[in-house]
Amino acid sequence: PVDRGAKRVYLSDSSFLHMHDFAMALSARYTYEGHEDEADREKLEEAFTAMSLEYKLSNINQAKSFAKYMDAINCIFTDKDVDLDMVRSFSPEELLKIGPLEHRRWLQEHLDMGWSYGNYGGRDPRRELVRQHMDMIPGLDPDVCEISAAQAEENYLRIGKAEQEKDTEPMECMLAMLRVFDGLRIYRLR
Repeated sequence: PVDRGAKRVYLSDSSFLHMHDFAMALSARYTYEGHEDEADREKLEEAFTAMSLEYKLSNINQAKSFAKYMDAINCIFTDKDVDLDMVRSFSPEELLKIGPLEHRRWLQEHLDMGWSYGNYGGRDPRRELVRQHMDMIPGLDPDVCEISAAQAEENYLRIGKAEQEKDTEPMECMLAMLRVFDGLRIYRLR
């Protein structure tokens, strides 16, 4: 039998794969978008600590999904130099794949926490009280336990361009945040 335990060869030496740090960087995108080089880790930790548990978990869930999104667009991330093309920005085609995946994750997460469709969106504080959001699926059967890819895609097309960008903007910002915090880079597989 092959002894895989003895080799310990990984494509990355980075500690950024720690979900808390990754989630913290995801939440930082709202503060530092376009100014990632000014990011201050101590301030980020304070801001992340002050967030509600629901939003912390949402950022952690998004961080956990990042590898799946990279796989969907045939990319990897590592802190090692590899002989592949480094991603400096995602193509519109890649974002068209990532957006519906992130929207499905968001829909499922909100469904699991008891949210439903309603007239509230944006930063309207009433949405938190009634657990309704205009980006949820209208008329969804309350007995549905899992959002299908088809349901998520149909709803993604329904919500409009500005809301769709909320599902792809974090990915663009992550390119810069990954480099700032841990030296990770994203590469396209050939």
